[in-house]
Amino acid sequence: MSDDFLNEIKKGLERPIKNKKSIFQNRTEKTHPIQVRDSTYSQLKSISFKQQIKLVDLVDSMLKYALDSNKYKI
Repeated sequence: MSDDFLNEIKKGLERPIKNKKSIFQNRTEKTHPIQVRDSTYSQLKSISFKQQIKLVDLVDSMLKYALDSNKYKI
């Protein structure tokens, strides 16, 4: 019975995951380098380390938050 359960999990892992927040999602989205001030970079690295998340994910979430605010509406 446990073999059936493990086989089902294995089949599920072979299919691509469409949920962008899943830890199993293939991270194939292209990234670009950006310039930030050294002091800002140090803060970002510190937050990234303390929160145990990748720097690119931290910057992405911060940028999305800022872009969703009323300050940057087009």
